[in-house]
Amino acid sequence: MPKKRPLVLSIGGFDPSGGAGVLADIKTFEQCKALGMSVLTAITVQTEDHFDSNQWLSIDEVIKTLSVLGSRYRFEAVKIGVVPDVSFLNLLLSHIHQIWPQTTVVWDPVLKASAGFQFFSESHTRVDWSKIHVITPNVPEWEYLGQGSPHPFASNPKLNVIETGGHAQRLGVDTWLQADKSRHYLPRRLSEWGKHGSGCVFSAALCAFLARGFGMHHSILKSKRYMESFLSSNPTLLGFHKL
Repeated sequence: MPKKRPLVLSIGGFDPSGGAGVLADIKTFEQCKALGMSVLTAITVQTEDHFDSNQWLSIDEVIKTLSVLGSRYRFEAVKIGVVPDVSFLNLLLSHIHQIWPQTTVVWDPVLKASAGFQFFSESHTRVDWSKIHVITPNVPEWEYLGQGSPHPFASNPKLNVIETGGHAQRLGVDTWLQADKSRHYLPRRLSEWGKHGSGCVFSAALCAFLARGFGMHHSILKSKRYMESFLSSNPTLLGFHKL
C-alpha cells in the first residue's frame, strides 16, 4: 500500500454523471494526493442538470461496510455527504468514532439537490456536533442547521464552519467561522461557469489536504484554489479535475 498518500474515506451518494457525490470525491482525492475509498448512502438517478430519483441504503448496510473497511484500514479523514436525516447522521458519526476515534470528520451537508430534490428530512433530533470537526454548508444550509438550541458551537467549541459563498450576497466570498465568533472572509476568483457538484469538490479537497497534515487555514486556501481550477476548466456543468 502506498505510504506517501494518506487514506481518506467518502461516505455519500452515487451520482451516475460523476459530477457530484462519491465519484466526484474520489476524483478530487486522487488529484489532491490522497488515496480515496467510499461507502454509499444513496443511489441517485440523475444527470448534471436533471434529477430523476433516489434510493437510500439502510444504516445497517452502511455500518456493515464501514465495519469491513475498519477491520483493515485506518483513515486520516472521513468526509460525509448526503444522508437522509439527523438520526442516520448521528448513528454514522457514532460508528465512525468507535472505529477511527482519531480521524478528522468533514461533513458537507446536502439538504437539497441543485435540481430541487429534497434530501434531508426535518427532524427534532439534534446533530451530534461533538463528533464533527469541519462542516462546509452553503449559506441557506448553515442558516437551517445553525438555528438550533444549543447552537453547534455550544456543543463543540472546536468546530470549524466553512460557509461557502455560492448562495451569498457577497458572491464568491467564503467565510470561516469559529466558536470565538471570529470570521475570516476568504474571497475567491469568480468563474463565469457554474459547475454541478462544486460543493462536493471543495469539501473533498479540504478533507484530502487536512489528511495530508496541512493546517486548517492552509487547507481551506488550497481547497479554494482547487475548486477555482475546477470551475474554470470548461463551459459545461461537468468540470475537469486538475491540481
